[in-house]
Amino acid sequence: MTEEQLGNLVEKIVKGDRRAVARAITIVESDPDAGLRVLEKLPKPTKQSPVIGVTGPPGVGKSTLIGRVVKELITSGNRIGVLAIDPTSPFTGGAVLGDRLRMLELSLMEQVFIRSMASKEGTGGIADATEAAARILEASGMDFIIIETVGAGQTDIEIAHVADFVMLVTMPELGDEIQSLKAGILEIADIVVVNKADLPTADNTVRMLRNTLQSDIKIIKTSATTGEGIKEITNILTDLKRGIGVKDQAKRRKRVADALSQAIAKNLAKTLQQEQNQLILDTIEKIIAHQKTVKTAAQEITQQIIKKIQIK
Repeated sequence: MTEEQLGNLVEKIVKGDRRAVARAITIVESDPDAGLRVLEKLPKPTKQSPVIGVTGPPGVGKSTLIGRVVKELITSGNRIGVLAIDPTSPFTGGAVLGDRLRMLELSLMEQVFIRSMASKEGTGGIADATEAAARILEASGMDFIIIETVGAGQTDIEIAHVADFVMLVTMPELGDEIQSLKAGILEIADIVVVNKADLPTADNTVRMLRNTLQSDIKIIKTSATTGEGIKEITNILTDLKRGIGVKDQAKRRKRVADALSQAIAKNLAKTLQQEQNQLILDTIEKIIAHQKTVKTAAQEITQQIIKKIQIK
């Protein structure tokens, strides 16, 4: 892509051109180097778009809930970007488009942009390019950006590194799963939503959560069938948009710092693994020939890696 083509693409993104936004997200997904050029060219957004992470176990109705929330938000004139992280297809390598199909009605609305993204090698229920895609949506003028994770389990907490606000969705009759989530994903939730609240055991689930969670975490019962709780959620999100202040900025900085630390650790681990693998190959024959023991070889390899890092 030439500088002129890049400039034209960014100009269209800032104007809210949907095709340009879609193309830019495709670039950051498929070509990280080209994607970085796009991100570096984006101007600083004129307004900050809250990034809302929606996570929780499979089958709790996250997509349906998002649909109801988005419909409520656009009645106030908001533009919404939705990133639906789907499992990667074993055949094409792309996203299994379950969430886009379920949100078909929303995708036809001018105020809503929906994009399915394949999880690929991403961890924690999101794709590697999720943060970059959210930045593109923010630059295009979206008022809210909603990220729906792949059905998440106990340790799938990466969404907290990308989102300003995390909504954990569960449902009645998941008692054992709620217990298993205690040590991980419940700890990143800003609010917990008990969806399908028209089921008879909803109140029991709320009581179980209240006994598990910190007292300052709000629990909301919702029903896509009756609309219960939807307005309460949209009010919270609207207040979040109006009041991104010192406290929220401090939370954002901590989450960015955590994400940066993890990314550095991941890159270091990859580099160390490459160095280690080559040194192991060079040493195996000496161990087999009894010229070295595994213990002494491991010590020597560790020292060689440390020296290489210091030189670099």
